[in-house]
Amino acid sequence: MLKRSALFRILFPWRCPACGKILEGDICVFCAECMETLPSPEGESGEFSKNGRAGKYVSLSAAAFYYSGGVKRAVGRFKFSNRSSYAGAFARCMAARWRRAVNLLPDGDRYRPDIVTWIPVSKKRKRKRGYDQSELLAREVAELLGVPAEAVLEKTADNPPQSSLDASSRAANVIGMYSVKSGAPDISGKTVLLIDDVLTTGATVREASFVLDSAGPKRICALFAAKTGKGRPSERENF
Repeated sequence: MLKRSALFRILFPWRCPACGKILEGDICVFCAECMETLPSPEGESGEFSKNGRAGKYVSLSAAAFYYSGGVKRAVGRFKFSNRSSYAGAFARCMAARWRRAVNLLPDGDRYRPDIVTWIPVSKKRKRKRGYDQSELLAREVAELLGVPAEAVLEKTADNPPQSSLDASSRAANVIGMYSVKSGAPDISGKTVLLIDDVLTTGATVREASFVLDSAGPKRICALFAAKTGKGRPSERENF
């Protein structure tokens, strides 16, 4: 977790990623007021999905928040306004969501990860942005869960951002965009927790988990900072 000196905190205090309120303490978190009001799936039917948008290669998926309101603004600043420090705030909520899954689900123990990895951005986009937001989330989540974070996948081309496309174009846009990285750690027989920032149509995680499955993991799980589509889950998605 990123920590800063007392003088630096005075000159440049942490602010809540959602509302901008100045925070006390030495880590970036969501303020207490926002934690009470930010859109969250906790306690709802379909909070943890076993057959949803993440696809058939993902045994269990979940998200810390819904992608709306203050969460949507915070994600936007995290990805596009150089707010890399927001990774810690999101990761704390994501790790808490996964612990909740392990503790609440009847078969929760089987989803304890052996390794955490992420869906990478392209090298070009990482150079331009200065960081890979999903990698930052994965490393923070892994530290909180007490398991290693390792790069397993790599992106093979710089395709158009998914956010720039309509739903019907997103699946085709990511086909063939990922491969298992040369020199990646052996994940055969392991439970892998795959991290990404936002779940929308599910096209990206379906393609990434398809490639990840070729490396022979015992199971793949997926965890997101946020997901779209608050409301009654469809029978097909159970999300």
